[in-house]
Amino acid sequence: MLFRSTSDRPEELAKCFDFVEKYLLEAGIKSKRFVFNDKLSLYVGRVTKPAVLLCGHLDIVEGRDEQFTPRLEGDKLIGRGSLDMKSGDAVLIEYTKNNFKTNENFGLLLTGDEEIGGINGVGSLVERGYGATEAVVIPDGGQSHLNLVVKEKGVLQLAVIAHGKAAHGSRPWDGVNAIGLLNNFLPKFENFFTPHNEHPDGHWVTTCNVGKIEGGLAINQVSDLATAHCDIRYTERDQPEKIIERAKSICPPEIQIEVMFNEPMFLADPESPTLKHYRAAIKSVTRNNAKIIFSHGSSDARFFTVNNVPVIISQPTGEGLHGPDEWVSVKAIEEYYKILEDFMKRIAA
Repeated sequence: MLFRSTSDRPEELAKCFDFVEKYLLEAGIKSKRFVFNDKLSLYVGRVTKPAVLLCGHLDIVEGRDEQFTPRLEGDKLIGRGSLDMKSGDAVLIEYTKNNFKTNENFGLLLTGDEEIGGINGVGSLVERGYGATEAVVIPDGGQSHLNLVVKEKGVLQLAVIAHGKAAHGSRPWDGVNAIGLLNNFLPKFENFFTPHNEHPDGHWVTTCNVGKIEGGLAINQVSDLATAHCDIRYTERDQPEKIIERAKSICPPEIQIEVMFNEPMFLADPESPTLKHYRAAIKSVTRNNAKIIFSHGSSDARFFTVNNVPVIISQPTGEGLHGPDEWVSVKAIEEYYKILEDFMKRIAA
């Protein structure tokens, strides 16, 4: 079945949830639905906090039409969502179908809003007591089943709003152009961040990307309002409050800063007993040592670390997530299933 389950196609997301729900029900496994602000989630579990929670998201990012027709080239399954993260979802769902009736120690949570923040999925369910006591498994990062993510950057998104004075475009001296105010301010703000060519290896520094700029109503009018949306990814060396404070300290009266999104880093201890179990599972299945890595992106893992629950982030090997040629290795999907199976046995023991 093909589902173009992007956040702007709620009917396709609903069909995807229907498919999973029916697939599990045919195996005699009942699930529970949740809806928060029109965003769907699905939970399978005997209790709200099992020992292990398997967690994934069914929503994917948009792309060109042809990207939603998957194709197989050798070992590569190519298509939108193949890596991020429907291959991981498939493993979690299949493991649940094969083991839920005989193993009371795990649950499955699938959400539909991770790509737009996760607040109405995992965020809302964690607030209502859902989680795990031993570990959460999220196949949503690392780009290899041999990698184990132990750090993800925090996310701070700011709106920089410039207020000018409208006037006719033929008489710019009668107005104050908000776009010009914004253009003058942004380079000063970006100077707070390390230039790309000065980054250390691995780029583990706080970054800022001006991803969207809006301003003006007509070409023959001096704009009285302009807004820039800044996406900041910060490391443990920075604090979002300090970044906001620095930004406001250089604002002229015509510029204001509004916080749109502020979510913490994800941090995990690779030497914790839980992650050691997972590293041992990787070694047992693949004969390779797990590689400990950091991620510049963010995931739903951050919601669980607030309660000090160890989170395992790894996924089948692939590349190009959110890109035009996203792919995942079929062999890696099979090995990832075996790693999960091995890890669950170790946790049970």
